[in-house]
Amino acid sequence: MEKTEKFERRQEILAAAIELFGEKGFTRTPTSLIARKANVAEGLIFHYFKNKRKILFHILDDILEEYLQGMDGICGDDHFSGLETMDQLIRFHFILTNRRSKSIAVLHRELVTDIIGQDSEDLESL
Repeated sequence: MEKTEKFERRQEILAAAIELFGEKGFTRTPTSLIARKANVAEGLIFHYFKNKRKILFHILDDILEEYLQGMDGICGDDHFSGLETMDQLIRFHFILTNRRSKSIAVLHRELVTDIIGQDSEDLESL
């Protein structure tokens, strides 16, 4: 499998997981269903992600990273006044929320603290 194809397969797994976690929830979505929706062998999921929880962490980390980068870009722009910065931050929030609505739905549905404890070692990997 070439590099582009591997990337595409990984993205298909993530897209399937995002949709299913948003619909059914994390605990009620077996990896076999993710594999079926992504049209891949279930074993391939474990090739890219250690376990189902790592898929969820990847989804949450990805949306958080995009959110923080966007906000940092706005806050780092010296051309905006304080009020303009707030306006841009709010606009960015709604644009990102709309564009990444399925990932945001997973975030809202699962509420990270319900899945991992606040003192969990898993937080270190995010």
